Amino acid sequence: MKRTVLQPIYAALAVCAVLAVPAMARPQAQHDAEELHIQQNAFATPLPFDRGAAGLAQSLRKLSTRATLLQINAHPDDEDGASLAYVSRGLGATVSLLSLNRGEGGQNVMTPEFWDGLGILRTQEHLTANHYYGVNLYYTRVADFGFSKTREETLRQWGHERVLGDAVRVVRETRPMVITSVFSGNSSDGHGHHQTAGVTAQEVYNAAGDPKMFPEQIKEGLQPWSPLKVYARSPFARATGKTVYDYATGKTEPLLYRNYITGETMDFVPPATVTVPGGTYNALFGESYAQISREGLNQQKSQNGGVATPPPGRADASYHLYASRVGGSRLPQQEDNFFAGIDTSLPAIASVLPTAAQGSARTQLVAIDAQVREANARFDANDPSKSALALAKGLDLTRALIADLRKAKLPEEARYNAIFELETKERQFNQALAQSLGMSMVATVQAGPSGPQQIGPGGPPQPVISQTVVAGENFGVNIHVADQGLTPVAVDAITLVPSFGGDWKVRTPPPPLAPAPPPPAASATTTGGEAPPVASTAEGRGSRLAAAPTPPPIGPLAAGVATDAFLLATVPADAAPTAPYFSRPSLEQSFYDIKDPRFLTLPTEPYPLSAQVNYTFAGTHATLTGVVQTPHRYNGLGVLQEPLLVAPAISVSVSPASGILPLTNTALPLQITIHSSVKGPASGTLKLELPKGWTSEPASATFKTMRDNEDVVLRFRVTTPGLATQTYPITAVAEYNGKQYTQGFTTIGYPGIRPYPRYAPSTSRITGVDVKVAQALKVGYVMGSGDEVPDSLHEIGVDPVMLSDTDLQRGDLNSYDAIILGVRTYTARPAIRAANSRLLDYVKAGGVVISQYQDATYDHDYAPFPISVPGDQGHTVVEEDAKVTLLHADDPVMTWPNKIVPADFDNWVEERGHGFPKSFGPEWTALTEVHDTGQDPQKGGLLYAQYGKGYYAYLAYAFFREMPEGVPGSFRIMANLLSLGKNPKPSCWTPACANTRQ
Repeated sequence: MKRTVLQPIYAALAVCAVLAVPAMARPQAQHDAEELHIQQNAFATPLPFDRGAAGLAQSLRKLSTRATLLQINAHPDDEDGASLAYVSRGLGATVSLLSLNRGEGGQNVMTPEFWDGLGILRTQEHLTANHYYGVNLYYTRVADFGFSKTREETLRQWGHERVLGDAVRVVRETRPMVITSVFSGNSSDGHGHHQTAGVTAQEVYNAAGDPKMFPEQIKEGLQPWSPLKVYARSPFARATGKTVYDYATGKTEPLLYRNYITGETMDFVPPATVTVPGGTYNALFGESYAQISREGLNQQKSQNGGVATPPPGRADASYHLYASRVGGSRLPQQEDNFFAGIDTSLPAIASVLPTAAQGSARTQLVAIDAQVREANARFDANDPSKSALALAKGLDLTRALIADLRKAKLPEEARYNAIFELETKERQFNQALAQSLGMSMVATVQAGPSGPQQIGPGGPPQPVISQTVVAGENFGVNIHVADQGLTPVAVDAITLVPSFGGDWKVRTPPPPLAPAPPPPAASATTTGGEAPPVASTAEGRGSRLAAAPTPPPIGPLAAGVATDAFLLATVPADAAPTAPYFSRPSLEQSFYDIKDPRFLTLPTEPYPLSAQVNYTFAGTHATLTGVVQTPHRYNGLGVLQEPLLVAPAISVSVSPASGILPLTNTALPLQITIHSSVKGPASGTLKLELPKGWTSEPASATFKTMRDNEDVVLRFRVTTPGLATQTYPITAVAEYNGKQYTQGFTTIGYPGIRPYPRYAPSTSRITGVDVKVAQALKVGYVMGSGDEVPDSLHEIGVDPVMLSDTDLQRGDLNSYDAIILGVRTYTARPAIRAANSRLLDYVKAGGVVISQYQDATYDHDYAPFPISVPGDQGHTVVEEDAKVTLLHADDPVMTWPNKIVPADFDNWVEERGHGFPKSFGPEWTALTEVHDTGQDPQKGGLLYAQYGKGYYAYLAYAFFREMPEGVPGSFRIMANLLSLGKNPKPSCWTPACANTRQ
């Protein structure tokens, strides 16, 4: 492909006037639709089936229908991806997905993050998955607080009006004809979050169309909307006779399904009204919609590590119709698809207008529809440009109708509804035209502001590009535009578009400097050997600017030609960091506070900067838009593009963020990490804000970095005058360039999933705890699916050694006083299964093994005595305040070196635990009993047994969640278990000792 270089030196460099209008000046729904449209372009490169002929074929389907659908579920990965992909990519409907929460309370087998950090990770995974489904993604403000067994418990945490209000907002924003859910709101859904999603999907059917419901949304500019149908997927649960299995509780419940719209109940499994053929093959894709959706689900690896793509074949999903405003009051028994009985043709858009206005609008809509039909008739996979002329005419006609409706005297709700649908068509025409012409654009930050850097095959590796810029920074962006098709276009303008307005200065680089003259002959021997001076400009920061050929002006772009424009930008001095628009003060609050209501329901706030290319084809103006990217090279994956972020100049992180300090200690080691995003040297000072009477050594410290993305670690020794059993805050304050910084960010993600920052205050919460541990313990730790327990152990003076697979297979295990197995170790670490006999020999010889909770993989006689850990959720205790009964309060494990009392189970967070055994042999001693409301007693939360000369303990309690949060009792109990081998009691004290193997 040919290449040219464009240097736009004209007024078109100004920010696009439409997008630069302050967001709050437009109705909320219109604003959110625009921002979501930009966000979906945050992927630098479309998926293979969204490019070229395959992409155009889908766009033509979408242009042919006004069908819209919203699915409402509870968590990321709940979605029926095959049905979503079939309806979006196969039928051409505009499809959205609402997830009530971001999966914060789930598992993480990919990175160390839990809680809100995990929520950020799963949001990015979910966005990637929905990219495959072809679906727009939304969230409410509630947070996943962990496994919930009932809807009642869930709504106590979330609040009914909070969940319903946000769901109503999404319905009013997306205006779907049809609502579906994977869940029905009944006990067969299992998880209380699932039940809540199912009920919400039905309640919103009437609530969204009632202007008296959540009237504040109407004042913001949204309009009521009444969906035409609502479906729920036929239940998965096992029904036997008149009972159904509830996997959340592990019990059977009466077979009773409630319709939350009519109030009616059914004592039978709701029959299928619609069957979605997700296994349908798409020849342009070379796979079925079910296979595409599974490739999307595989992007959500944090929960389970990834899934396999199914082989070709049927993949049907059945849905039951719960309510309909179509075709009278009697619900149909069978339907061909979700939109049966609904006029989804383009001329039917006129039906939302008053009768007197429908005729003229319908005439124009028929003309638009004729162009869509023409584009479909001319579709040629080998030459998609044959559809371009009809698409261009359709785009012009759509814009003309929108303009007419804006000027017409119409009821506001009718105007709103018609323009909403037409603007969707305008975006679809714009995208289809680009696909038919083979137009593409990617905007990439360059390493320096000297001009575009062209790196061809075999060229030098791309330099490292920081993903972040800071307030006031100058940087360059290369916009690469390509006409890959067979038809020329005219490039009219290339701009950079800030998402939030602000004083972003955008300009072209200065003319290239003349090559520096060669140094005089004597310069090689000048005193001191100084190098000749280099040219310097404000943008160049002292670097030599490379000469560049004189670029042609904006204008014709021939078929098969790629072109580049290089622009300089300056970040506004008051630019806020790119960060989640949601946060909460603690895990006890099961919903987020929203810092910017403009972005409520969006996955993230928009990325700060996009590029826009305006071009003309056959007299029709069209645009290409995409988020500005930064290239990063990952070993094994190559170079990936990641969206540009604005970051604070200095980031401050404190370790530990939450922790404990034994009451007997008067000194606390504190580690402060300074991260610089400044391009070049940066220096400043750091001090600690301490509780009254506390001191630190040093009292303050200086830091200096030489380049961006460099960390400096500062260590302080904090001295206390004495501790009480309370929590003390310590805040680290950095000062740089006259500003103070009291928060830090970590970038969350893993190669292949788009990284995103998480911010936290630079504050450590230290709790004084009466805890003792046996002296000089040497502890080994086998990390499972990821947790922070090893870091927490440092706070009681235990420095665990992380054991590798080689250590497990051949290392000297007998050198350790205790070995801790991380959560789900037997699933995450196959090597431990192979080395299990070595672990048992270690125990038999006098060692101590402490196994944190395991899943069903563990249920293969890996413990020294029989214990059954099922894979279902019926043996999870989710009520974090569930009463814990001490069964053997005088057992040595419960009395030394710390006397464990019921108060040690106070103030736990999220849950009591996972993986409580279904059964265990008489060799085990159960030290506690706990259960959720209505649950059978769970005695396997804290088990131990003597095996030979040593001891083996199994923990279902969620120590991996409690210890990083500084919950005092979790440290006291763990200290006793770690000290088990040095307990002064006789070597065989357990009630089951006589039954143990010797």
